[in-house]
Amino acid sequence: MLSSRHEDDHQDASSINRDEMYVVLSDCDVVGTFRLQWDDEHYWGKQPPVAAYMHGLAVKESAHGKAVGANVLTWTVQEAARQGRQYLRLDCDEKNFALCRYYERRGFIQVGERALQSGYVAALYQCETGLKNESTAA
Repeated sequence: MLSSRHEDDHQDASSINRDEMYVVLSDCDVVGTFRLQWDDEHYWGKQPPVAAYMHGLAVKESAHGKAVGANVLTWTVQEAARQGRQYLRLDCDEKNFALCRYYERRGFIQVGERALQSGYVAALYQCETGLKNESTAA
């Protein structure tokens, strides 16, 4: 079973229709899933097109400790750069201290929080892709 923060089926179906859902395979076995989006007004508000947004990273329990998550993060940072984005952004439950530390150890910096009406508070993280904004490059 994949473990993840709660996501509704409608959102996942919409992500599949928009080609945002990814499946991670190892030896023909599904070991993870995640979504990669090019905007995210729900958590980040209206933003200029400088970031990619990763959501719902889930890794099969039997694949824990095998660098699946780290490899997904590396790939998504590279894909964001290939698509001309300066940042990869993601969110997680602010109370999930282990997950927050996991992202921080992988170069993500917490840049804010977003409280939803449901009471859920998301910690907002981003890391640089290495791509520089043309307006700031000298």
